[in-house]
Amino acid sequence: MRAIDDSLQGTNFNLWQTKTIDAAGALGTSWKNSANYGHYFEEAGFVDVQEHHFQWPMNRWPKGELLKTIGSYWQEDLTSGLEALSMAVLTRGGGMSKEQVLELTAKAKIDLADKRIHAYLPV
Repeated sequence: MRAIDDSLQGTNFNLWQTKTIDAAGALGTSWKNSANYGHYFEEAGFVDVQEHHFQWPMNRWPKGELLKTIGSYWQEDLTSGLEALSMAVLTRGGGMSKEQVLELTAKAKIDLADKRIHAYLPV
């Protein structure tokens, strides 16, 4: 996630994001490979690969009904899956206990609903 301003900095969601990316790295994998997808397709032999980039808002913070709708869906997806997405990587690669993961994800979910945080996922 990124933000259009500094509203993501210092949040529990940003802490969750940093910890999961670091934990995945400790396990020998990267959760930041999406920037390389076009290159991976070309290496696999695909030709005329085209990329189109979008920004999915974290919740309903942006103006415009389309972006608000996308933000609602992304917020629901993240909120519903955050614990499952986090548990293995943070306990195995991040050295956290189950209870610590549940506490962190609970706090991150609160931030997911906060429209003062102007975060988006570059897709």
